[in-house]
Amino acid sequence: MRRRLFLVLLGSAAFGLAAGPVRAEAFMALATRTLRGDPARLGWSSLRAGFRVQFPVAASGRKFMDRQHDVMDAVERALERARYDPNGGAQERERLARLIEDTVRRAAPRGTVSRVYDVWIEAR
Repeated sequence: MRRRLFLVLLGSAAFGLAAGPVRAEAFMALATRTLRGDPARLGWSSLRAGFRVQFPVAASGRKFMDRQHDVMDAVERALERARYDPNGGAQERERLARLIEDTVRRAAPRGTVSRVYDVWIEAR
C-alpha cells in the first residue's frame, strides 16, 4: 500500500514538473501596489487591482517581462487618473476593468499579449 501511494505521488510530482513550465510561460498574474488617493477628488482612498496576462508564445512572455515595470507603471498612472466610484456597482467595475485591459495592451510590447483577463479591483 505504501509503495503504491509512493508511486502515485512520484508520478503526480513528475507530471507537475513536466507540465509546470509550460503553464508558467503561458500566462502571468500581476497586481499593482496599493494606491492612495483623495476620496473627494478621486472617489477612493485606497485602490488595488490585479489581472492575468496570456501570451501567444513563450518568447512573447519573456519579451513582456522585460517591460513589466513599464506596463505596471502605466496601469498605476491610469488608475490614479481614473475617477472611480467604489459604490458604483458592476458597471463601474467593468469600466475600470476595460481601462486596465486597454492600458496593458497599449503599454506592452507589440504582439506580446493575446489576452488580459481575471481583472479584480479592490477599492475603499
